[in-house]
Amino acid sequence: MEAGSIKSNTAYRGVPGVRYAAPEGEPQDGFLPQPSSDEGETQGKSHRLRKLALGSMLALGVLGTAAGAGSYALAHAPVCAQAAPITLTDRGLCISPELGLTGAHVWRILEGIPSLPDAARGLESSRNQVTLAEGRPAWRAMEGGDLKAVTWNLHHERSRDADGARPQLEKMIQAMIDQQADVYLLQEVSPGHVNELVEGLGMHGYYSQTTLLQGNLVLVHPDLPVTTHSSRVLLNDGGGLQELQEWALQGDGQEPRSLQTVEVRLPNAREALLWNTHMPTHNYTDAQRAEAREAVIEELASQADPGQLVVGGGDLNAGADGSLANELRQDGHQVHAFHIDSINTRNAAGPVEFEGFKLHDAQGVQISDHPMAVAKVPV
Repeated sequence: MEAGSIKSNTAYRGVPGVRYAAPEGEPQDGFLPQPSSDEGETQGKSHRLRKLALGSMLALGVLGTAAGAGSYALAHAPVCAQAAPITLTDRGLCISPELGLTGAHVWRILEGIPSLPDAARGLESSRNQVTLAEGRPAWRAMEGGDLKAVTWNLHHERSRDADGARPQLEKMIQAMIDQQADVYLLQEVSPGHVNELVEGLGMHGYYSQTTLLQGNLVLVHPDLPVTTHSSRVLLNDGGGLQELQEWALQGDGQEPRSLQTVEVRLPNAREALLWNTHMPTHNYTDAQRAEAREAVIEELASQADPGQLVVGGGDLNAGADGSLANELRQDGHQVHAFHIDSINTRNAAGPVEFEGFKLHDAQGVQISDHPMAVAKVPV
């Protein structure tokens, strides 16, 4: 179905203050330290990363604040359909979608530089970065008796590239509030917006950062206790720093990808395994894509107990007839896909209700470049 606009209700928008803590018994930075045969080498990498991030920020200062201000303006200015890069209208200046897209990309890089050490650490860790919200949603978990899950690629919280990639974070938060889901499986989430998403929905966040520009985020209703969580990087042939270097050299479309798992306890005491991923695009080789699929199937098989409810998916970069979908079916999963975005279930207590739809704002501009997919899963 096609949603015409975002609802204008004033549902819960979050409360001020987000605390950064891991669940009891976990390191407070949200990571589980990984064993290393050479602790000195690991410390050396961290030191180099800190120096790189600091040097990058200092370099930006040398270039002058004017360049940063210019990038910010291009990333946030209104877009008009005129062919000229910049046009003066009766409402002020507007820019072309092409210039807007360039400005948005540059601004994303500037925003992401401070998170470079976290990105490298995330690629070397088997845990998600954890952000716990102090507030809570206006709705209770599983009010209708089913587990409601939403998957959405947020496109870095911006509109489609063809529309100039304009900021849409607030509209996206409102769209997700309107769904009143128990779990949100999100892809292409900018690291600088994780806190706002956690605070805006009042839900605990589990973030797997894969580059300085993006990562995957699982949001879980605070009424659903999380018993364990993990993050596995797909196609990670080296350490975090090496992976980021390869991404920078290969260019867009070759970024590292990850698979997240989060296990929750439901109100009926049943345990559910949630998973979220953003699979490699066709810019990867067939062998790489096959390796990533194998890793997903292997991880789910190793973590899910017999008979356990499994709910997950994300942006699979392939439809319902794709290779990963077929392999999931062979392992007993039901595949519910809308284009390349899907929610897949196994061991549900009954038929799953599923729908996918595109969202538009009041001006008719599509929100994100991906549809939202929603599933109600009997437990």
